[in-house]
Amino acid sequence: MKRSLGKSVTKKIVSVAIAAALILSVATTGVLTTSASDSTGVGLSAHALQAYNEHWSYVWGGASYGAVDCSGLFITYNGVGGNRTDLLGSSSEWGYVADGIPRIHGLGLHQPYHVGIYIGSGTAIDARDENSGVVYHDVYSKPWVEWFKVAGVSYPTTGWVLFDGDSFYYENGQYIVNTSRTLDGVTYYFDANGVSNIAPPSSAYSQTDYSTATAAPAPSKPEPSYEESSEEPEPEPSYEESSEEPEPEPEPSYEESSEEVSEPESSVEESSKEESEVSKEPEKPKFVTLTEGNMDETIADAKITEIQQTLAKLGYYTYEVTGYYGEATTAAVKDFQAKAGIEVTGNVDEATWNAIFADSAPVKYNSYKSGDYDEEQTGIKDIQDKLVALSYLTAGEYEEGKFDGNTVIAMQLFQSANGIEATGEADFNSQLVLFSGSAVENPNAGAVIYGMSGSAVTKLQERLKALRYTTDESTGIFDDATLKAVNAYQKNAGLEVSNSLSAEELKVLYSDKAVKSEDYDNLQVGYNGSDVKSLEGDLTKLGYYEGSIKGEFNDELETAVQDYQKENKLEANGVADDTVRNSITKSIARQGSENAQCIITDTASVANEAMSGLATSKTEKLSLEKEQSDNHLSNVRNMLYILLGLILVLSVSVVAAMVRSKKRMTKAMKKAVAQRHANDNIRKF
Repeated sequence: MKRSLGKSVTKKIVSVAIAAALILSVATTGVLTTSASDSTGVGLSAHALQAYNEHWSYVWGGASYGAVDCSGLFITYNGVGGNRTDLLGSSSEWGYVADGIPRIHGLGLHQPYHVGIYIGSGTAIDARDENSGVVYHDVYSKPWVEWFKVAGVSYPTTGWVLFDGDSFYYENGQYIVNTSRTLDGVTYYFDANGVSNIAPPSSAYSQTDYSTATAAPAPSKPEPSYEESSEEPEPEPSYEESSEEPEPEPEPSYEESSEEVSEPESSVEESSKEESEVSKEPEKPKFVTLTEGNMDETIADAKITEIQQTLAKLGYYTYEVTGYYGEATTAAVKDFQAKAGIEVTGNVDEATWNAIFADSAPVKYNSYKSGDYDEEQTGIKDIQDKLVALSYLTAGEYEEGKFDGNTVIAMQLFQSANGIEATGEADFNSQLVLFSGSAVENPNAGAVIYGMSGSAVTKLQERLKALRYTTDESTGIFDDATLKAVNAYQKNAGLEVSNSLSAEELKVLYSDKAVKSEDYDNLQVGYNGSDVKSLEGDLTKLGYYEGSIKGEFNDELETAVQDYQKENKLEANGVADDTVRNSITKSIARQGSENAQCIITDTASVANEAMSGLATSKTEKLSLEKEQSDNHLSNVRNMLYILLGLILVLSVSVVAAMVRSKKRMTKAMKKAVAQRHANDNIRKF
């Protein structure tokens, strides 16, 4: 089916005139703005991006500026979408996300009970819920089921569009990627996201054709920028040139790439095949192998710059794009060849070129999530080593080669510090930043965080136990119980209550300045220490505790405390607070006083009995005959020696009794002496 150039030019002029009448302005974000009667996919994408940047709120049923629900995000853009409760059903064309999403800005996305907007380059935006608001995310991070063209929205078929400051070129209803085009004498290169390396003239955007026709999931070849006339009523679905046409007619405003134009036309089939190849990759050098030392300026069509850019997007090249094939480029090519299963030479031959620019080109980094294990221990180990180097992970505190809990937390910290969504998964983009030269080191190195495990956590638990914020056993896992103790300490110490302790906060915690628990002096089950040991000894003296004295407040000691509390009319809760311990101290003092009094009483009784016996003995002996007096005196002296020995033994506790005994003894002795003198006088006479 053929269309004449005259009709094509006429249609182009009419299209330009209509577009010029409808285009209002280019927004400050670089997005073409349209009127309500000309709503576009790019315009819908810009609308969604604006809602995200302005932090619109999620309001169920909302469809007003700044307050929307998931369908309201569509409706607030010029009322597009059709039936608000069935946007998918209102669509004229849809497909399954699992089969691939067409490269079209402003497609709708659907999953049960929810819709979102695809804004191109693998990203999407949706008004999610009251907590999240409007969310910008990787389209494959959410379980979208269908994509659909939104009712009332026009989508580009051929030409330039401007979105978020970047230029994209559409062919066959989709923007092209990983390729180049020569248009109006200028060669444009498009990366994996479809972004052109340079912007076209501003007038080019107004020449874009829009259509509501069904878009194919993937273009088979570039769509020509002119339409051929046809004598037949129905349009040709694939727009392939007829074999009757001797040669393709030139496009009035844009040229196809120079390589494509310079080739002679041999057949319709070959031409279509070549065009399809051009749509998938940039112009490649014709059997010129690129090696170290080459540069774009010295080798025609070398495209070293494009090689470096693409290898950078795939994660192999992490240096400045220069167009010079140096050691860094050689190393990146070798890494790529090894990953792609190509002979590792470091040179870009035709096979390497094709592999680099293929849609299935392997990325350098595999994605890892919690629980993943790398049998070869290369990918995950490299991630762990880098996280250690950046102080997000502590050496020896993780299982090497396994994406364990500590590695997940370290990745979350890294992502947060580097402006990446903190999922904890080592996705491709996160690893690109991680292994780049611009990765930010941990600004909070040395912190202990909820969910971590290892010796640092064990040390924290032991310290919290010593400060009596917890009585739990130390497990080395920062679990809910540990978090409760940490929060209690933070509150007591006047710190912000959070799920972590920074290195500076830990320094204070492990010092004498650490604030003790409010229950520190309320001894109870689980406590350990010298004060507990003293309590055990005191209750042992009082006869309430018969266990081992080792400074551990166990169940047996708790029972002893309760028994004491009951007998002393205190609350029997088993906790030895200040009141209980003061009472115990008084009981011990009272018991000591009573014991001392008993000793004194017993000693005095013994002394009195001894003195009484002594006096009786002396009276009887003095009445004996004088010839026995010397023997009596000898016996008296012996008794005195015995008495003095007894007094010495009991001197500490019976001083008063000894004084009384001495007085009695002195009186008795005087009487005996007087009696002896009397006897002597009698003998003289």
